[in-house]
Amino acid sequence: MDREGLLSVGDRKQLLFDDAFFASHSGWVFRVCPPHKTGERNVVADRPWESFIINAWHTVMEDGGRYRMWYEAYDKTYTSDFQARYCYAESTDGIHWTKPSLGLESFDGSTDNNILFNQLGGGPTHGGTEFLDPTAPPDERYKFIYLAGDGVGAGLSADGIHWHRYEGGHVLAVPSDTQTVAFWDDKLGRYVCYCRLWTHNRTIGRSESADFLHFPAAMEVLGCDALDPPDTDMYNNAAIKYPYADNAYFIFTSMYHHGTDTLDVQLAVSRDGVHWSRPERKPFIANGEPGEFDDAAIYCGVGLLRMGDELSMYYFGSRVKHNQNEPKWVSYGGTYSRAVLRLDGYVALVAGTVPAEFTTYPLTFSGSHLELNAQVRGGGFLRVELQGGDGAPLPGFGLDDSVPVTGDSVGRAVSWKSGADLSSLAGKPTRMRVVARDASLYAFQFAR
Repeated sequence: MDREGLLSVGDRKQLLFDDAFFASHSGWVFRVCPPHKTGERNVVADRPWESFIINAWHTVMEDGGRYRMWYEAYDKTYTSDFQARYCYAESTDGIHWTKPSLGLESFDGSTDNNILFNQLGGGPTHGGTEFLDPTAPPDERYKFIYLAGDGVGAGLSADGIHWHRYEGGHVLAVPSDTQTVAFWDDKLGRYVCYCRLWTHNRTIGRSESADFLHFPAAMEVLGCDALDPPDTDMYNNAAIKYPYADNAYFIFTSMYHHGTDTLDVQLAVSRDGVHWSRPERKPFIANGEPGEFDDAAIYCGVGLLRMGDELSMYYFGSRVKHNQNEPKWVSYGGTYSRAVLRLDGYVALVAGTVPAEFTTYPLTFSGSHLELNAQVRGGGFLRVELQGGDGAPLPGFGLDDSVPVTGDSVGRAVSWKSGADLSSLAGKPTRMRVVARDASLYAFQFAR
């Protein structure tokens, strides 16, 4: 909101995954858009120190022109989750990953491996996530948060390879026995941590702090409710702040189905990282068909990679059910695979064969033209009318003046008979009315 109580969108992209912008709407439905599962086996357990499993918990990021992955692995001597070895892989294309010889830790008498550490600082280490901290001094630029015994611990690094443990004790006093996630939230100017809580079942908690090494008690922000089957809970969170739009947070939680002992992934969305909703209660990443490598358990990794107008997400897939995850059942187990979706394409606002429309609240913008991430099918159409704050169409920007948007584009410029330049409207209260048929709309932006 700006000082006059108007929605201020500036020149930043806005995703349409809820009704936050709508003064009125009819005929539209929100649809979760599952990514395309490539079927690739991008990283597999193929080294002796991975002879039990490469575990579900992994992190990816683009860093300095290369793609980086940190992941957790166990060999056949496994007796506890706290025996995790943290390993490292790299890629130049996001498809083919290498496991470089780091020479840091010994396994079976050799340091010719990609192991970063066995136990960070000699203490229990499990369910960790790495992230880049843009506010930190160079020697603490990379941060690591993980389960350390009965609380959450932290690690620090200058390069993401050589790590040291924070020795000041737990940074969050909760036994978060899953992949704990933290990141710097540039909107808040604070660190945010998502963890597991045990209330009525497994739920997702959140804490925020100005100091990465001291988080207050976490509060529950998402869990199963009466609309979910009674035998389900939320196993992990894989939370991110979406970097390519304003005010967009996502959780990719593995829904644990106790009756079948299987896990698939659902999507939750938020404008602030605190208040969450699920547009649809259906799998975002579903289990594979019987006999496929991911037919029993799927967990999303943390992070995403942008490749042009597509986003790559990585997930752990296994044929092993949750309660079968023991060395006596698993040999060289687990696969990290890639799922691909269009830029911004997590949720679509969909118009069917009957025309649908919405009108926004009055908003202010600072850009010079309007762009839409939209897909218009077959003989469909999408038209945009701009109105003043009072709801009256602005001269030259009425619905009849709008040039129909057609085709499929992540950044289609909207125009009217008079052109596309909106500079004269910047900073003025403006409503946007959209009428469409056979179309999906993902995002809008008053770009410069």
